[in-house]
Amino acid sequence: MTAKKKKTEPSDWYTGLHAFVFLDHAPEGMRTRDIVGTLRDLPEDPDTPGTIIFASEFVGAYPAFAHVRVPDDDGKGLRRLQHFIAGPLWNAGARCKYATETKVAITDDGKKGAKRGSPGIIGLVQIKVKRSKADHVWSELESRIQEHPSTYVGASMVDGDFDILLQLGGPTLEDVQNAAMDLGSVGGIVRSETALTDGSLYDPDPEPEPEP
Repeated sequence: MTAKKKKTEPSDWYTGLHAFVFLDHAPEGMRTRDIVGTLRDLPEDPDTPGTIIFASEFVGAYPAFAHVRVPDDDGKGLRRLQHFIAGPLWNAGARCKYATETKVAITDDGKKGAKRGSPGIIGLVQIKVKRSKADHVWSELESRIQEHPSTYVGASMVDGDFDILLQLGGPTLEDVQNAAMDLGSVGGIVRSETALTDGSLYDPDPEPEPEP
């Protein structure tokens, strides 16, 4: 599997309609890694316009995740997304649950939505909140993203069976696990589930050092 070739620039990360794809299971006879590889290598298709911004295997609540963007300049983004799900995603073997992005965190450095890009260890946390505390939880997460951007990388409100997708990051697994545990101090979070991946998973293995 080759490293994912970016088909969007950072300037496109906050345009169009975005959806998060959580692999539920792989069809019989297919491996999760093969599905992810197909998603990462999907060509641009003018008949079902859509872009895979990120796709990777994960360890945790789901075996793989992808971030999809479709154009929405004319208000037909949902239509395009549904065709993309029924076409390229289904044909790749993706049997998934989905969440559509509705809002992203804002800091002094600009918009900080979930899973646009980051190195190191990546944690994606699905957060369910108490409705009466939703504004408080969102405000607290935005504050953490503002104050600790290398750990609390981004957050997105979603339409789905949870409310917020939070991206955590760090140089080590322990860093990300500790940040996930610290979410317990945020009043109003009903439940959270974290899945993890190494951001360098699909990078080529380094060449061995020559012997002296």
